Amino acid sequence: LIDTYVPTEGDGKASILSKEGAKEGLTKGTGKGKSFLAARKIRSYEDDFDQKTFLLQAQEIYIKAHKSLVEK
Repeated sequence: LIDTYVPTEGDGKASILSKEGAKEGLTKGTGKGKSFLAARKIRSYEDDFDQKTFLLQAQEIYIKAHKSLVEK
């Protein structure tokens, strides 16, 4: 069995001055940086890459794959 999720105490936002808040801000910035670098790497291979178009196509493929797995 999986343990139930227990959210941390507070209003859902960690203070920047706290240890948790600083860690949260650092991971948020790191994630954005990795996304930017990944998009730049894709653009080095495919000049006309558009993230919004890719998102729609990827979502459509995912939905079709999920539906086909459910039908079997």
